[in-house]
Amino acid sequence: MGFTHVFEVDWQKPWFEPLACIGAPVLERWREHLQGASSSSAWESLHEVLNEERRLRGLLPDFSFVAQAQKPDDVSYEEFIFDTHQIPTRDNAHDFFNALSWFTCPQTKKALNRLQAQEIKKQGIGDRRGKLRDALTLFDENVMCIRCSDDMWAAICAHEWVSLFWDSKHKWPSAELHVFGHALLEKLLHPYKAITAHVVRVDFSAKLEDRSLVPHPSDAIMVKSALDLIQLVGNAALKPFQVMPVMGIPGWWPEETSLGFYEDQAVFRPKADVKPQTGGL
Repeated sequence: MGFTHVFEVDWQKPWFEPLACIGAPVLERWREHLQGASSSSAWESLHEVLNEERRLRGLLPDFSFVAQAQKPDDVSYEEFIFDTHQIPTRDNAHDFFNALSWFTCPQTKKALNRLQAQEIKKQGIGDRRGKLRDALTLFDENVMCIRCSDDMWAAICAHEWVSLFWDSKHKWPSAELHVFGHALLEKLLHPYKAITAHVVRVDFSAKLEDRSLVPHPSDAIMVKSALDLIQLVGNAALKPFQVMPVMGIPGWWPEETSLGFYEDQAVFRPKADVKPQTGGL
């Protein structure tokens, strides 16, 4: 009997659809690989499937995916990637979405890894990551990029959720979104009302007309955003991200059809004495 159970992804969901061109074939190939497996050792195979896709598309020519066991216990994850250009990968949804981020935004992932590794080499590994590594980790795990109007961004910064999601519902079709954080993508496999993202405002430099193309057009812009964290984290007056409950986005949650949905302050929390920013990172 084969080991055929692989998590399901609804690629028609708005947060997954931009990744379907590369994520769907990888997941299907992995499922087919497990279909004929005769032992549980087949579960140590996602990295092999990812490398097949990498070679097929000519992606990440200077990097490869390896089994998690390849990383020595006494070496940190980020240092190992930086020193070896090998990405340790477990057979689970979290690392699957992490790989999709490497495929679609390789320059951003390289920048985040480089900054993490440099900070580790300077500070070592302690009980706490420190402000910069915390900010870099949040970016890597939970960022969503958005291109939107100034008034929509001001509403995000001010936590004016009724204005953003209800009064400006007609503006959302012209906004562009890209879920980058792989932990956020993993949470969206089983969405719930209170999911929040750390939002970065970007101006996508090109339309993604051909869904077969990678990387994503936000890649170069997010590199600058990641580098800006070095300056931003040391200044309490500036916040690297804005927090947004993403299920408020029109069309993302099946029950957000009335004003009352956005009046739930346990999820759509107000923010007092806010001076809205006019730009992102």
